[in-house]
Amino acid sequence: MSAHERARQDVEAGDYGMARLRLGSYLSSVGYDPATVSMLARICWDMGDPAEAGRFWLLSEDVGPDVDAAIEAFVRRAGASPAQLLSALPHWARAQKIGDYPTSVAARLRGLGIEGLQIATISRVPARLRGVAPWIVFWAIVGPLIAFCAIGFIQTIRWLYSIVP
Repeated sequence: MSAHERARQDVEAGDYGMARLRLGSYLSSVGYDPATVSMLARICWDMGDPAEAGRFWLLSEDVGPDVDAAIEAFVRRAGASPAQLLSALPHWARAQKIGDYPTSVAARLRGLGIEGLQIATISRVPARLRGVAPWIVFWAIVGPLIAFCAIGFIQTIRWLYSIVP
């Protein structure tokens, strides 16, 4: 059974929260999918969360008064600058380039001033540290542990030799 079918079952059972969680997890694993984004936006709208619905409807091809109202609520909550809007988008959406979206979605993003920014290039980690930072953290933790184990081993051997007559 697909994530969409399970989410529909969750909605029919009145469990909107589970449907929302299920579709969000699905998008995190597969990336951008217009049909799933649209379904997730509708669930958020039905839950009474227009700003969250707008967050997803911004990335969908849906149109209508509900969609426009939700997107406006999202923009008010996230902030008006393109950088603020981008940081409020889901992580799986920020990995896209504007040209990879359907034409109507790209037009919406450009209408909010996101034209010149490449969504895929925005990152809090400087480019020179990408790929390096995890190794620094690893050795900052593992290095002292290895040193302490070696010192402990040497001290234990010295202690054992001191007891032997």
